[in-house]
Amino acid sequence: MREPTPTIRQRKVARALRAWRNARDLKLKEVSARIGWSDAKISRLENAVTIAGPAEVIVLATIYGISEAERDEYVALAQNGDRVDWLRRFPADLVPGTLKDYIELEAEATQLDNFETTIVPGLLQTERYAKAIARGWELRPSDDVVEDRTALRVQRQARLQAERPLRLHAVIYEPGLRAPVGGTETMRAQLLHLVEMAELPNVTIQVLRAIGAHPAMGVSFCLLHLGEHTAPVAYTDALTRGVFVEEEDDVERCRLTFQRLTELALEPQESVDLIAQIAQGHS
Repeated sequence: MREPTPTIRQRKVARALRAWRNARDLKLKEVSARIGWSDAKISRLENAVTIAGPAEVIVLATIYGISEAERDEYVALAQNGDRVDWLRRFPADLVPGTLKDYIELEAEATQLDNFETTIVPGLLQTERYAKAIARGWELRPSDDVVEDRTALRVQRQARLQAERPLRLHAVIYEPGLRAPVGGTETMRAQLLHLVEMAELPNVTIQVLRAIGAHPAMGVSFCLLHLGEHTAPVAYTDALTRGVFVEEEDDVERCRLTFQRLTELALEPQESVDLIAQIAQGHS
């Protein structure tokens, strides 16, 4: 029987287990001798061939002298079962594996850094704008699918005003604010919504002017920050599905790229002023 493909969170735990051991310059045999596990078992855990559960993470974290705070972040990642109960309300084919992984990580993230080239970031979309995006994206749109996609988007936005809200830093490429998605009335309402959302203390919005080349030409991406001791997860959308960026060097490139974009973009207040100005052009 074929083993299921490990999820992004399971692969992230496996990489941490290997990194902890390597940082202490321990061989597999040394670790196995201390805890009575076989070399093969530890290797399988480190490569996500066998999925590490919370118990395995705790045992290995103890052996490697990992702090409680860092250990607990990875124990949380290793928890099994559905992470977001409300996802069960949506059709399974609407939330395929990669998107489900993303939504579960988004639900637990402390901060989201998001760069968008052509549209308003999903967590900042109005319902009418989200519906127009959903209808335009579907090759054969049906009312039911459009409604489900819109409802899914709106549900995810609740994190921004939760008791422990997600911190969102969005950088939006200017052309994405000028395309009249859904018509001028829908777009104007969307832009005014951005102005309103920028007033939240946990939301920062910057606009990257259309002034030429920049480090993320043609690419939208986001960075999910899961905790102080956990490296961020990068994610980018392709035409047919989203893709997680997992290699450390690639994630670091995404982090540095986002940092550079924030330096190139207008300051937050200047950005809000420009968004309000563009909104008037859609009236």
